[in-house]
Amino acid sequence: MIVLPRFLFLVSLLTAAAPVLALDVFVSVLPLAYLAERVGADRVRVEPLVGQGQNPHGYEPGPRQMARLADADLVVRAGMPFEEGWLVRMEATTKDLAILDARDGLDLLPAPAAHSSHGHENDLDPHVWTSPVNARIIAAHMRDRFAALDPEGRETYGTNYDRLAQELDELDRELRTLLLGLSAKAFLVFHPAWGYFARAYGLRQVAIEQEGKEPGPRTLASIADMARSQGARVILVQPQMGSRTAEALASAIGARIEVADPLAFDYPDSLRALAIELKDALQ
Repeated sequence: MIVLPRFLFLVSLLTAAAPVLALDVFVSVLPLAYLAERVGADRVRVEPLVGQGQNPHGYEPGPRQMARLADADLVVRAGMPFEEGWLVRMEATTKDLAILDARDGLDLLPAPAAHSSHGHENDLDPHVWTSPVNARIIAAHMRDRFAALDPEGRETYGTNYDRLAQELDELDRELRTLLLGLSAKAFLVFHPAWGYFARAYGLRQVAIEQEGKEPGPRTLASIADMARSQGARVILVQPQMGSRTAEALASAIGARIEVADPLAFDYPDSLRALAIELKDALQ
């Protein structure tokens, strides 16, 4: 029997227990980081470009982040406006940059009040993850791309995806039950980030913000009239985007302001919280 020195024995134990980190993956926003971490687990290091509390609509990666991006195994994008400039620069300077578009294979919605720029991607709503059905498809694409880049982890990625897919299906059923009977009801939002959620559950979001700008007096008056006629009792705002206009409208129509975060990392809980809030507001 061979007895290893204590130091070598401890090293061997630590080495055996250490996870195999195979891939460095960047994602544009935190909900995509949640999906990537669930699929990749210990084999994938996931870094979001836009962190907690940051506003993606004015975001610009810094030099250090750009340098790390150049060494990434995969970049997962969603069509957020801030992605466009740095992706062009990255593709021009980085050979064989691997990109997964989270929108692949999805039925995309037009961005509310989008500019008519004839097919420009900013005419499309990028918040695809707000539907659990979409999230399941996105996670499947991650599984397949991770496995292609890291064949040794294929079984791990498949097992992790199966578990996540089951949870997303259960979340979808839960949300449908919560929102049963509210079909075609409208809810007010400051920034239109919940279009895919609304479509999935038969609701309609009405945005105060118009083309990324505060609405003019005439538009705001029209929104207020619609809200009063439908008895709107809540206006959803994002924690990254405060709005005096939303507060003024809420005061005018007798509604309350509630925070709903489409960019939260805790993806399932954020959708549950939204569904509960809407059930209370729309019944």
